[in-house]
Amino acid sequence: MINKIKDRINSYVDGKLKKLFKKHRGISQIQFNDSQLKQLFADTSFYLPLTTWSMSPSTMVHVLNDVVVNDRTSIVEFGSGASTLYVAKLLKSHAIKATFYSVESNLEWANKLTKQLELLDLTAYASIIHAPIQPINEQFALGEQKLWYDVNVLNEAFKAIDAFDLVLVDGPFGGLTPHARYSAIPYLKNRLTTNCSVFLDDIDREEEKNILKSWEVSLNWITKPICHLKKSS
Repeated sequence: MINKIKDRINSYVDGKLKKLFKKHRGISQIQFNDSQLKQLFADTSFYLPLTTWSMSPSTMVHVLNDVVVNDRTSIVEFGSGASTLYVAKLLKSHAIKATFYSVESNLEWANKLTKQLELLDLTAYASIIHAPIQPINEQFALGEQKLWYDVNVLNEAFKAIDAFDLVLVDGPFGGLTPHARYSAIPYLKNRLTTNCSVFLDDIDREEEKNILKSWEVSLNWITKPICHLKKSS
């Protein structure tokens, strides 16, 4: 009896220690990634605005690694923010010749990001596309989804791009409509390179999990590599 109690106690303690170790390792990884990101702006005293909605440092470093390692030349981001400045700064600091579009539905925020790009001398490395939220065609919708970015604005903005090799999806706001971020891949389906990477943030949420599954089926990516990331806590 005593031995059983001891075994249960030891098992409980081991479980707690493993959880603490995993949590500590995660925090250390975030701190390391954060220091990597700060190196990009080491030559400036510019304050980079971050919120709870911003991508985690680990996610952002993964994206930047993909840009450098896979020589990305045509990048599109849905949902502007700190990630916009990081990607633009990376392109400049590494002298990467790439086209980078960042799609944003909020005009005020789009203007602020444009101003920040100007202050950092990064306007040549990123283009902010203001695309208001509009009713979406059923061919680009999932389930009860009703809204997405104005595709007419996007069609005009992307007309010079044959295909994208990196897609970063962190918008629109998830509570806007069911499966708010689904339309990105159906819309771009015929404009993706064969070796593209797709990053979907907040993959820990049920709707994002459903979105990812639908993307994999529609693109026949069940056996192909697709990058999907969960926002770190």
